[in-house]
Amino acid sequence: MNRTSTLVLSICAFVLLAACKPELVTTIKDAESVNVYLYRSDKAVDRVVDKRIVKRGSSGYKALVEWAKKNKSDWAPSTTTYPPVLIIECKEFSLNVRKDLLIFKYKDGEYSKKTTVEDYLWFKKQLGLNEST
Repeated sequence: MNRTSTLVLSICAFVLLAACKPELVTTIKDAESVNVYLYRSDKAVDRVVDKRIVKRGSSGYKALVEWAKKNKSDWAPSTTTYPPVLIIECKEFSLNVRKDLLIFKYKDGEYSKKTTVEDYLWFKKQLGLNEST
């Protein structure tokens, strides 16, 4: 396979992956509850320092759905693995909230989006996580 063919196939794969991006709002709304884990990295070990179950209908769950409605765009396919920081998950998806990046894993792939420390702190507050961690 020549270089041009490889480039064309790579571009096609990227476009197909981007086209398969799941509907974030629907995915979150369909879950009965989500598990939330806050990690702290201690050198080579990531350990959970706070955890919650956020049930459908709770204020934290409603805030998460509203956040998803406002953040439908600017997600890009991702192939990089990131250590856990603040994980929101259920059997359908997981969302790794970092201080600079969001990573959304779904059955058809992984997507990332830039974020800010303010967003990270907002997630912690809305989901009832310990403010000091």
